[in-house]
Amino acid sequence: MKSAKARAYFLAFVAALLILAAFIYAFWGSAPNIPPAKIPTANITHNEPVEKENATLVANEAKPKAISFGKITPYNEGHVYKLAWGDANNDGLLDLAIANYNRDNYLFINSNGTFQKSPQFGSGYSVNLKWADLDKDGNQDVIVLRYNEKSSIYFNNGDGTFTESKSFREGYAKAMAVDDFNNDGYLDVFVGYDSENNYVYFNDQKRGFTEIKIDNFGPLHITASDSCDLDNDGLKDIVAGTDFQQNYILINDGDSTFTVSPAFGSMAHTRAIICRDLNIDGKDDVIVGNDKEASNEEKNYIYFNNGNFDFTASPEIGAYTTYAIDTGDFNGDGMPDVVVGNYNEESYIFLNKGNGQFEKAAAIEKNYVRDIKAVDLDGDGLSDISRALDKNGLEILLNEASKA
Repeated sequence: MKSAKARAYFLAFVAALLILAAFIYAFWGSAPNIPPAKIPTANITHNEPVEKENATLVANEAKPKAISFGKITPYNEGHVYKLAWGDANNDGLLDLAIANYNRDNYLFINSNGTFQKSPQFGSGYSVNLKWADLDKDGNQDVIVLRYNEKSSIYFNNGDGTFTESKSFREGYAKAMAVDDFNNDGYLDVFVGYDSENNYVYFNDQKRGFTEIKIDNFGPLHITASDSCDLDNDGLKDIVAGTDFQQNYILINDGDSTFTVSPAFGSMAHTRAIICRDLNIDGKDDVIVGNDKEASNEEKNYIYFNNGNFDFTASPEIGAYTTYAIDTGDFNGDGMPDVVVGNYNEESYIFLNKGNGQFEKAAAIEKNYVRDIKAVDLDGDGLSDISRALDKNGLEILLNEASKA
């Protein structure tokens, strides 16, 4: 009897366990997966303020507008680091000079859209070049910077020949800005060196230069520079970009000296820096191009000039391996647009929409871009594009928007 009762109690206990297990399974096992609660972004603190989406400078990035180009390839060899346009023979047509790293540097004479190549500007580790009438004889001269070699000026004799003058010191030259820094009517030259002191070479008006070291600036890894009057005091200042260091303004004091002021971002691999008045307010703004592949600063910036060396940093104009930036009018609306040249990536055009707004409007095929320039070569009112290509020479892209 007791055995029967014990068995009954045991079976009832087992049944109760089974019912409890079924209840637990029904409640927990079949319940839907519930995602963890989201942390409101407003509660996350940052060292820098978060930019709102509607404040971005780049609009409609997913749907670029079609801008087409016809391509000319005058040269498809070498390692072209820089290119520059100038009228070598005073025929009213822009000719092209290139700095070709460890190769001959070439002049391409423009004959109504065809380009005749000739070696004119030496060879060696050429990294930069510019056109400038340094002796005020009405002929455009060429300045060539070389890395750890003597840099040169090639004075234009006006008869298709050039006379070389090695006016600048040998060093790890990379960047330069050409302007009249002392307002004597003659162009001077700032040379930025890599890990060495930096100099302004003041024109002595006799095809020579007086070298002035900027004592309070350097040595730094100077990579890029440009000049403009940032405070509208009638004196040209210098902006200098560096590799993974602070970028700087060299404020022109008017007595052949400069006051150095840090500006325009830090700890980025700046490869390009130019001055342009993008919002047409009479004050030059500064555009900085950074190489995102080796940096913790992945953005290209416009620094809008508010006057008195006060700037407002825009949101980015892309984040690329940017090596070069220039401006031009690609759609004929009279506003300066921006073209960004990228290394081993597509390059891009950003159309100026006004009010500090830009629209990503065209992609240019992937290549190893070292330099990019925007000029109107065919006189149709639209800027064309030329690109200096490491490994692939150079190319000229003629803007065909007016033919559409």
